[in-house]
Amino acid sequence: MKQYNVAVIGATGMVGQRFISLLEHHPWFHVTTLAASAHSAGKTYEQAVSGRWMMSTPIPEAAKSIVVKDAVADAEEIAHSVDFAFCAVDMKKDEIRALEETYAKYECPVMSNNSAHRFTPDVPMMIPEINDDHAQIIEAQRKRLGTKRGFAAAKYIGVVMKEIIRDATVYGTKYVTVVEIMGRNAGWLTAAAALAKSDDCEGVDMICLPEVPFNVEHFIEKVRVMQEKKPSIVIAVSEGVKLEDGRYVCELADDVHAVDAFGHKALTGTARYLANVVARNLDTKTRCIELSTLQRCAGHLTSRTDITEAYQVGGAAAKAAFEGVTGQMVALKRISNSPYQCTTELHPISEVANLEKKVPLSWMNANHTQMTDEFLAYARSLIQAELTPLYIAGLPHHIYMKNQK
Repeated sequence: MKQYNVAVIGATGMVGQRFISLLEHHPWFHVTTLAASAHSAGKTYEQAVSGRWMMSTPIPEAAKSIVVKDAVADAEEIAHSVDFAFCAVDMKKDEIRALEETYAKYECPVMSNNSAHRFTPDVPMMIPEINDDHAQIIEAQRKRLGTKRGFAAAKYIGVVMKEIIRDATVYGTKYVTVVEIMGRNAGWLTAAAALAKSDDCEGVDMICLPEVPFNVEHFIEKVRVMQEKKPSIVIAVSEGVKLEDGRYVCELADDVHAVDAFGHKALTGTARYLANVVARNLDTKTRCIELSTLQRCAGHLTSRTDITEAYQVGGAAAKAAFEGVTGQMVALKRISNSPYQCTTELHPISEVANLEKKVPLSWMNANHTQMTDEFLAYARSLIQAELTPLYIAGLPHHIYMKNQK
């Protein structure tokens, strides 16, 4: 994959420091040039930010020895030495507009983090990590739409599945447990059941996602073969698994299914139907568990990563609103898995509404029953670290708003 040489203009400020931190080890971008005010020019970057490095991580090693250039006086040299520049200068808006247009006139695309050009009619709102080719930007945006689909429930599902597996195996009898997890057309939360597997837990035996057409007969046969090797089977299934003809599996039950305000069928009963089918066809006990709203209410199991990103998204939304931006949605853009790095970006709501990011089938094994290591690397980043809730009288205390008189 080609790497683009980039400059960070305004590299010594807090936003510039954030750019440099996020771009460390980036697969697409290579920071070759750092620029700031005349005061910092001529110093190594380490010298320039000495005593005022504000990031929680150390200064990237590759950036320490780069000699800082003058963002104004060296503009032409900088522009000709890189593929494009990230601009994070802290100046008056008219000065920022003039500086960024100077780089543009030198044929250097500028990805600005400033609001100076936010209302300039011919300056589009670009995504920072993409080059200036419009077609590539549109393609990249469409590919990256699933980062809004958070994994706020992923940690809960991983924990609960471990506990269900432990309970299901303690008796040593033949038992099939089917756990129904949220996911109408995309199986991200159900896939998170794979996180239960570890040195102290063998993990779920089968994962069924809505991305994979479901066949009831094949499902029963898979369970039969599995039970020949072990008595207790635990299966994670998305509420929205569908047959080849497009019908939801839950529609095979005799239940009456209502519709919501958008005309979507209320999906419930998938686990119950499958558990009953297995019980009728195989010599085994079964049970169904529907996690339902519990999987999005478990605030006590929210990861520190989730909490941090919630503040990050809220802050980005508030900033955009105060700057007059409208019709946009804040999304999370992952930079890397290891170390996990994520930033925010804005997307037009018209390009997000009613669209879904499906789980790539390449992240499942050949039988479409388990998740691959690639998925686990993606998902594990989202459940790291804990923030213990404040407990009062033995129960977690929730933040709430008092009624205003």
